[in-house]
Amino acid sequence: MRMGKYNLHNLGWKNFENLVCTIMQHVLGITFTPFSEGMDGGRDGFYWGAAKEGLFTDASLQGKFAFQCKHTSKLQESFSFSVVKNELPKVRKLVDEQAIEHYIIFTNLKVSALSEAETKKKFLEIKGIQTCIVLGEEWFDNTIDTNPILRRLVPRLYGIGDLSQILDERAREQSHAELELFQINVTTFVSTRAYQDALTALDQHGFVVLLGPPSVGKTSIAATICMTSKVENDIDEVYVFNRAEQFETHWNPSETNCLYWIDDVFGVTSLEHRAFIDWMRVFRKLNAAITKGNKIIFTSRNYIFSEARETIKQGDFPLLFHSQVIINVADLTPMEKTMILYNHIKCGNLSKVRKTELKPFLIDVASHSSFTPEMARRLGSTFFSSSLKISKEGVQHFFEHPTSYFEDVISTLNTREKAALVLILLHNNLLPSPVADDSFLACIMSAYPVKLSEIRHALDYMHGDLVKHVRQSNQIYWSLHHPSMIDSLLHILSSRIEMVELYLRGADFNTVITNTTCRDDTQHKIFIPQSLWPLLIEKLSKQPQEWITADNLAYYVNLEGSDVFLHWLQSAHKSFLLRIVKPLVLDIENKVCWSLSARLLKLDILDEGVHSQLIDIIKQHAKEWGDFSFVSNPDLLYILGEEEVDHLKQFLYIMGRDWFSYVIKKIGDYSEEEWSPGDLEKLFETATLYESILQLDKTWSDMDIEDELEYIFNLIEKSKTKHIRNNAKKIWDYYPISDYSYQSHSTELTPVKVTQFDCFFEDVDQ
Repeated sequence: MRMGKYNLHNLGWKNFENLVCTIMQHVLGITFTPFSEGMDGGRDGFYWGAAKEGLFTDASLQGKFAFQCKHTSKLQESFSFSVVKNELPKVRKLVDEQAIEHYIIFTNLKVSALSEAETKKKFLEIKGIQTCIVLGEEWFDNTIDTNPILRRLVPRLYGIGDLSQILDERAREQSHAELELFQINVTTFVSTRAYQDALTALDQHGFVVLLGPPSVGKTSIAATICMTSKVENDIDEVYVFNRAEQFETHWNPSETNCLYWIDDVFGVTSLEHRAFIDWMRVFRKLNAAITKGNKIIFTSRNYIFSEARETIKQGDFPLLFHSQVIINVADLTPMEKTMILYNHIKCGNLSKVRKTELKPFLIDVASHSSFTPEMARRLGSTFFSSSLKISKEGVQHFFEHPTSYFEDVISTLNTREKAALVLILLHNNLLPSPVADDSFLACIMSAYPVKLSEIRHALDYMHGDLVKHVRQSNQIYWSLHHPSMIDSLLHILSSRIEMVELYLRGADFNTVITNTTCRDDTQHKIFIPQSLWPLLIEKLSKQPQEWITADNLAYYVNLEGSDVFLHWLQSAHKSFLLRIVKPLVLDIENKVCWSLSARLLKLDILDEGVHSQLIDIIKQHAKEWGDFSFVSNPDLLYILGEEEVDHLKQFLYIMGRDWFSYVIKKIGDYSEEEWSPGDLEKLFETATLYESILQLDKTWSDMDIEDELEYIFNLIEKSKTKHIRNNAKKIWDYYPISDYSYQSHSTELTPVKVTQFDCFFEDVDQ
């Protein structure tokens, strides 16, 4: 007997109803109404209108339709009239009360011609019913194949179906490796509103940012979009990156239909300054790529993205400030939470007995305030929940204390497995696979007496639960299964000073400045106690003396160094502080340098020579380039001091419109590559400051001030327009132009309360 192409028996009854709902809403439109859970009264959906020719029958149908879903979790079961026999009195009532004319039965059961004929005969005996149709597994296969968009809207079909049948040869050759990594996630994936909105944002803008706290499903949504886009041939190629340099290397300006996914774009557990600076450098190329027709997905934790966006100029990458591309993945509806939990328990590796024991508590779990998709995955895994006491209190504790519960799991691991997790962490969550001798650090052996072969075996054992394979630039790496695990591991390491020392000795420079802190009030970091500060400085001092190193160190020392730490540096490693600040002084755009210098000045430990040099550079930049933005920057104001600020304002007052003309001409001499509209935007701010200075001078009338400012503003605007016109081929760098066709993927579903889910988990243990 033919097996269904999409293995619909693995969907579960509710997911089967949702599939029917999606098919009907996509084909019929939003006038199709799905009914909420509970007593269905003989129908799971209702439609009033026309059904086009070929949808249900060879002829078109008109009138009122009622739809009934009949699902089985058993393979190769057959349909018979007995399956719907109890629906006869309900349908008679529907005809009497709502004048139903067409009754459509959807089922994943095998439908023979004989059983279909018998069923039709019984229902057509009801006076008023004009049509009775039974649509079985083969109809679903054909309908989904004819409408590929349905697979994107219901991605679970990829997870439960036979990919060798679904994929065409070209997609299979190009995507097989990536799909193998993604398919396990798709098996439990739920098409949430966030997923639908992300598809819409990509269609309309070519860009989307998926935001949310740990464990809410950002990565799953991005991975599913990549997979479905590739499988359906919507795009030519998928690239999964986490560093700006990877984008720069692989982006080809002639490519017009690629999808780039940058996971944890600005850092995994905190803002990584190096990553942020690198992306700032390539924003223009991102704008260009999107304008050419490519699509880009960013994922990030909320607090990291917010911190990064505070420093980004809107003109550098305008889409980051477009509300329609910012998707909060954590905003899950009660229905979405319930379906996610159902899928993870249904598809998890718990025993049938264990699932049955959990079933009474699942309704409460789905509505728990601490519910996340990742915690639902762990609940459905024997690896994480085998020791869980199944009770209302036990399940609640599991969700309310995810970090502590995960730490308990790690504590039960053997030495080999703990060493493997730490080794991944020391490689910044990207450990080359297979693990080679040069990756097997000597410091690991000193803390954990294990062999390389034992590490490899431990990784294989934990694969799928605690660790996973990821692919980057044609290389396979071991990575922790979920970024939230990094938080727990860092907390565990912080609790043991000998493990902190191990981390400092084994991790590379970027890993150390990303994951450590010398402040005891910082989360998501390994705390470095004062006894290990000399070792920390030894590690940080080994980097080559270059600008980017100084920039990263300045950010780290300012953000992660307490006042006590800075005073200690000044007394014990004064040359280290000078090494950080001196290379950055000449860069007037470096806000990190401003912030650190102002802080050192307040602590009375800023080198006098550096302070004088900073003042001179700020003054020169203001006079030469018209940038008086220091008046709105507390750090620069503190560095300059009131007297110097007054001198600069006096300069602006004396020079007036002639000086503005000089600066505009100077900016106008920029080459095409150097020029940016943002350079002229600063002059608008300076002109506004000039206006406030003139208003304090009683010798200037309001009319004179108005004439003066009108002249200056017009001069700036004309120069800006001229440059935009002359550099038209570059304007997409600043104002990306999108001409993507827009098609909303969202479907308006009837809202359902959790209290109506009494029978939702009925077959979760079958």
